[in-house]
Amino acid sequence: MPQPPEMRIFRFLKGALGEGILEGKPCEQIQLRQTTVSGSDSVLWFTDIDADADISAYDDSRLQEMANQMAEVAQQDADGLGEITTFQVVAKYKGENRPGKRSPTIRIAPDNVEDTGGLSEPANKDGVLKQLMRHNEAIMRSLIHSQSSTSQFQTRMLEVLSQAQIASQEKQLEAAKMIEQLQSEQHERDLATEEARRKAQQMQELLQLAKRYAPAVANHLLKGNVIPGATNPQDDIIANLLQEVSAEEAAEIYRVLGSKAAPLMDMYLQAHGEQPVGDSEDDKSPH
Repeated sequence: MPQPPEMRIFRFLKGALGEGILEGKPCEQIQLRQTTVSGSDSVLWFTDIDADADISAYDDSRLQEMANQMAEVAQQDADGLGEITTFQVVAKYKGENRPGKRSPTIRIAPDNVEDTGGLSEPANKDGVLKQLMRHNEAIMRSLIHSQSSTSQFQTRMLEVLSQAQIASQEKQLEAAKMIEQLQSEQHERDLATEEARRKAQQMQELLQLAKRYAPAVANHLLKGNVIPGATNPQDDIIANLLQEVSAEEAAEIYRVLGSKAAPLMDMYLQAHGEQPVGDSEDDKSPH
């Protein structure tokens, strides 16, 4: 036979108050809590404990009185709900680092319901309904726990993927900046190479011109034909210009200059790879 609720409460109070006071560890508050299958609870009754109380203030008669009072409150609550209800007595201690002490779960049935000790529900329609409700509640708790675990896992995976995507984008941006910098440096190197090549070509052309016209410059400075066969720079300039002159343009020049254009026409013919006509000025005409 299970012990009456008030007896179980008395035994808990004796350990939490009587023996606790003797050991110098009195609790701060005694609570009667209604518990549910989901784990939530609510305070139905409580009393504060005098911190300076001695053992005589909480003797067996005082503890039995408190136990009877809590059992009565629990019975009234079960009668009001109309179903078997579970309770716990909690001893609260002062200080955050000291946990509270709980009594074993106490089952109290209403006056019109038979309590089978929690082994099974009564063999009637209400018992089957309550059993199904408990089963459904357990299934729902399992589903909610599973969904919560899945949701937390998916949230963590999304965070990891988001961080990986951000890191990938940052690496791509760094790579793009590096490629742009390399291309810019390559462009600058190409420009510098082209500039060096152009300067070298100009220098080579200047050297060729200097070698070509050095004899003519020497003859001009020395006022004589010191170096035979020197090329006249002016003749070269005129010959280069005449290479770009067409036959029609040459005929027009000859018409304007007349016989004075004979030497010029000889240079024109030579520039185009033809032989001069002769020494007679009347016979010289552009071909």
